[in-house]
Amino acid sequence: MVRMRSDRDRSCQVMQQGHHYIDVALNEVVIFVKKDHMLPLAVLDENVTSVPDADGGQHEWIGFARQTAEYVLYEDDGISKRYTPQEQWKKVVRTAQELRN
Repeated sequence: MVRMRSDRDRSCQVMQQGHHYIDVALNEVVIFVKKDHMLPLAVLDENVTSVPDADGGQHEWIGFARQTAEYVLYEDDGISKRYTPQEQWKKVVRTAQELRN
């Protein structure tokens, strides 16, 4: 579980499978990340219109990995369900050590 209060103020906690009560303040967002998966956090700029790097280098990654985690990056036009062609999708793989840093 990742508890975010801002883009830099966050904490992570590994939770066991089951039912939990989680107290969340109004200024927090809680994200659950499955084992061996990760999520990109875009490095924000004033004029972000697309993903500038298809290999995920300009993203900060949050994840939960025993050894490695992977994510598929692709773009859409923001309106329709048309995505970039699947052959242009990029699989990003990060090790557990990279996700800790």
